[in-house]
Amino acid sequence: MIVYDTSLWGFRILLRGHGSALYKAFLPATVSTAILLGIYFGNSVDFEDRSEYKLFDHPYALGVFVVAYTFTLTFKLSFSYNRYWEACTAIHQMHSKWLDVGMEMAAFHLQSNKYKAIMPPAFGEHPEITSVRRQRSRVHEKTAEDVEKHLDSIKEPTTMQWVFNRKKGKSFIRKNRPSFPQAKNINLPGNAPVGKTDAKRRSSGKALKRSKMNKRLQSVAVLDGGIKTKEPALFLQELTHLLSLLSAVAFSTLRNDNEETESPLVPFEPGTPWQPVDPDDVNDPSGGLMIRKEYYRSQGKFWNTTKYLLSISDRSEKGKAMYNLARPFRVIGGVSDAEIQLLQCARGPLAKVALCSMWLQEFISREYLNGSTGPVAPPIISRLFQYTSDGMVGYNQARKVAYIPFPFPHNQVTAFFTLFTIVYLPVLFLTYIRTLWTAIVMNLFASWCFCALYEVARELERPFQNVPNDIPLNNLQHQFNEALQTTYFGFHPDAWWEIEGKVKTPTCVRLPSGSEHNEQLEEAVENLAGDINAEATEGTGLNVVFEDREEAKEET
Repeated sequence: MIVYDTSLWGFRILLRGHGSALYKAFLPATVSTAILLGIYFGNSVDFEDRSEYKLFDHPYALGVFVVAYTFTLTFKLSFSYNRYWEACTAIHQMHSKWLDVGMEMAAFHLQSNKYKAIMPPAFGEHPEITSVRRQRSRVHEKTAEDVEKHLDSIKEPTTMQWVFNRKKGKSFIRKNRPSFPQAKNINLPGNAPVGKTDAKRRSSGKALKRSKMNKRLQSVAVLDGGIKTKEPALFLQELTHLLSLLSAVAFSTLRNDNEETESPLVPFEPGTPWQPVDPDDVNDPSGGLMIRKEYYRSQGKFWNTTKYLLSISDRSEKGKAMYNLARPFRVIGGVSDAEIQLLQCARGPLAKVALCSMWLQEFISREYLNGSTGPVAPPIISRLFQYTSDGMVGYNQARKVAYIPFPFPHNQVTAFFTLFTIVYLPVLFLTYIRTLWTAIVMNLFASWCFCALYEVARELERPFQNVPNDIPLNNLQHQFNEALQTTYFGFHPDAWWEIEGKVKTPTCVRLPSGSEHNEQLEEAVENLAGDINAEATEGTGLNVVFEDREEAKEET
């Protein structure tokens, strides 16, 4: 995928030749113009004298072909763009579902007994805390001027740098930025309105007193997610490896890597720069650009230029293998020799991806049966298998585009009439334009336009192979790896809180429905008012302060 600059009204993109359909179409347009000159100078007819030469009496006869060809070319261009966009949609859906598997498995794993000692408290264990509003605040915030001054010195940490830095007690905050306080009240003074019950809203509408509970709740930020070990859990390491391997193998099959050669899978190194979306980016950190340049240089500059002008791409098995070797897919945790051997034994691209999918689902089943997902119910665990299957649906949608070519009949018809247009346009312009130079210019740009649109359709119809206009699979794999490694972060940093002192939980009374005696109502009110002290009532689940027995009776 080519990332281009849209400045200067977008005209700067005209300076790029590699990957351009515009410059590839210039040679056929030049051939069409040469045909025009050959007809003009090779014929004794005076084309400027309309009485002597007039091949067609009316341009409508020529317009029939132009309209028919325009529709044919438009349909091919539209269908090619649809194939390109469908491929983009399919791989994003595939990654979305497989990422859901990783995130949910990590969330379930944190509920297992392994983390019971460090698990944050749950609000469900404290039903008496309901009227407190939790508000987070920033102590130090930079202005736009401060951000502008420090923009060059700010270095964005990678996912794994965050993981390892937190184990050492370092802050996650960007460089040269003050860190957050480690302990603060959940509620800011004056920003925690106390809620009302429906009964209170229906009656007097008086404002309730502020709950004193907000002064007794303390939150402590834990930047390591509560996990004190330096390395992530083996469960999470294996989970991210299997998902990363599944994605990498799927992408390598979509790119149509040669099955006879070793799969271009390499270990993923945290902290490496993003893989470029443009395969010919000069800032490629992997050095792949130099490898590709050396390969093309070995073939000779003249031959490479000729292939480019004739729109002949290097589609040989050796050419694809060498080019893809410089663009390997990175896998979290690396790839073992045994994995490579089994993947090579699986015949066909679908078999390789199915094998990786089976490894992932077997891992989910084994870990669930042995308690790694905690007390999560089986129907919820089944969603993991559903998401894995949904990701395979996205892969097969992308595989449909990668392995089913554009229909041959339509492609052949469009190619034939594009070639016919190159010969047809000179006759058209010589018939109705008297000035030679005007005919040359009009013929050149008209044929150039038609051929360029045809070349655009050819580039888009194969979104996984036509570099550099292909979908940036390497960059998407890199982003997927970084997203998977966020499972190492553990619990939310502000999930830990505690109550200073013990809060008495109110006793709830179920009142009988229907018509009852006044004595029963009086007894219920007395029990309710007697069990709740004034301090607990203001900040607990009832959210009502009973000023006297008559009001309590009315509210009940």
